[in-house]
Amino acid sequence: FIVVGDVYRNRNWRKLTLHSKLMLVGTALLITWGSVMFGLLEWGNPETLGPLSVIEKLWASWFQGTTPRTAGFNTINTGGMHDSTSLLTMTLMLVGGGSTSTAGG
Repeated sequence: FIVVGDVYRNRNWRKLTLHSKLMLVGTALLITWGSVMFGLLEWGNPETLGPLSVIEKLWASWFQGTTPRTAGFNTINTGGMHDSTSLLTMTLMLVGGGSTSTAGG
């Protein structure tokens, strides 16, 4: 909880430590990249996102793009994913959470 404590104490981007800035920016980039890529790769796949409504696809893409770095839960059938999406998921798992965080990975 080092970053949370730093944000709570300082509440100003300029006063944050370099570590906190790197963790916040890195997390935002990885969540965005993972979610967008998951959506692009699986959008029309009838075994994963295909049968869902647009809003459900967006939520599932966000969840599946975020969770490999933290808890590893699934809301879709991972057996039906394309190989490229499996590689994306494994890459996000390898990266995991930030150093000194409570995330798995």
